[in-house]
Amino acid sequence: MLSRIAESLFSIGRYIERSDGTARILDVHLQLLLEDPWI
Repeated sequence: MLSRIAESLFSIGRYIERSDGTARILDVHLQLLLEDPWI
């Protein structure tokens, strides 16, 4: 039972890291578009 909970928490952590990375990429892209929309 505890191993399943630990595995679930580990998976959630991985997905949070992935979504954080995606959000950072989108943020940078948005900032570039706002600076120069013709890129």
